[in-house]
Amino acid sequence: MKARALKSTMMFHSRSDVTQVCYDLGKLTVTVESLEENKSYQASFAEICGFRLLDEGDLLEFWPTCSDAEHWVFQIEEGGWYAQESLRPGFLRKDIAAIQEFLITSSTGCVSVLAWDEPEIKSWQV
Repeated sequence: MKARALKSTMMFHSRSDVTQVCYDLGKLTVTVESLEENKSYQASFAEICGFRLLDEGDLLEFWPTCSDAEHWVFQIEEGGWYAQESLRPGFLRKDIAAIQEFLITSSTGCVSVLAWDEPEIKSWQV
């Protein structure tokens, strides 16, 4: 597993939770909140190939690489979900080098995203 945290000034310093996942015509927006800090951020992908939401306990292969206490969006460079899917004969996108993988982490759930570009990250008011 190889990953890097996406650099952003929008960080959490306490527990955060994925509170909303919105998919609409190829666009994906994931909202992550920290009630303790009264902060809410969104990661928006303009166009995705796929996504999955799993409890962080079901993604143990991503830890400790993606368990940075402050960062919550990681680009997976190798050994992630895309690599797993690429082993399946029915996965037609396994040879498309332009696909990038991202992992949005939280205390309650994590969202894996296969996308063409990095997400836009912004503050969000609930």
